[in-house]
Amino acid sequence: MESERIKNLREALQFSPGNIPLIMHLASELMNEGNENAALVEYKNILETDSNNVGAKFGMAKAHFGLENYSTSA
Repeated sequence: MESERIKNLREALQFSPGNIPLIMHLASELMNEGNENAALVEYKNILETDSNNVGAKFGMAKAHFGLENYSTSA
């Protein structure tokens, strides 16, 4: 079950779907709640738009590490 913060961020993204800082914030909150799989989806969304986004790349590596996908996190 998602927290109220996550629900609010998802709602905000409905009004501003391409807002990369907002998506990064959502992914970060998902990571804080231990939902690495959902965070990976958000990081991938960012990288589809901005393939050089270092924060999203780092976030993906961190999420993969949290999921114990060590070879993917490198």
